[in-house]
Amino acid sequence: MRNGGDCQQPFKGTGQVVIRTQHEANVAPGGGQIQNDRVRHIPETQAETVTGIVIQKHLVPRVAEVMRDLSGIGSTVTLTLVTLITVGYLSLAATHRVAFMVAISVASGAALMSLLKIAFGRLRPEVAQAAIVVPGLSFPSGHSSMAAIVFLTLGTLIASTRTRLRERSYILAAAALLALLVGVSRVMLGVHWATDVLGGWAFGAGWAMAWLLLVGAVMRKARGTR
Repeated sequence: MRNGGDCQQPFKGTGQVVIRTQHEANVAPGGGQIQNDRVRHIPETQAETVTGIVIQKHLVPRVAEVMRDLSGIGSTVTLTLVTLITVGYLSLAATHRVAFMVAISVASGAALMSLLKIAFGRLRPEVAQAAIVVPGLSFPSGHSSMAAIVFLTLGTLIASTRTRLRERSYILAAAALLALLVGVSRVMLGVHWATDVLGGWAFGAGWAMAWLLLVGAVMRKARGTR
């Protein structure tokens, strides 16, 4: 599972903007150059540009480190481990079919998100809005998309096992909060425009909902055949 090239170089903690050349901004996830015919300029709003500059101007090293740690919640390694552990548990406690569907929903979501990045071909924010260097394309945000898919899917599955409304609400709120924090951190670090994150949340939530409806139908059918 890959977050569409949303990998990043370590933040130095200096409080200064890391200089990123146009060459670096056009580096593909695999290290090659992004072809010009794959890159199209999707104009950012004036509010996005001004917000990015203001954030980086006032982003102190301590806050930047916190944002980087929150961003790591939505990293490929973290989400892959969470997904594998969950699928393993579902294989033991629920049905192999549900475990398989959860794994496919996450993997297919990651693949589709990567295709969307190529289709939109949007470049990341320029140097003045970036605190760390991140290669690859920008829309939709890979971290935001996959965090929404993984956390909302798992949160809903866990909440469905509880009977008290207060417990279900807490679990769903916690899942949504994790996805929210990941997205906010990407904007704070200047590696995505706000619309990249909003698009990622919308795609991830929609994808998770579609698969959850399918999983629910499968579970109801399985209970009906017992």
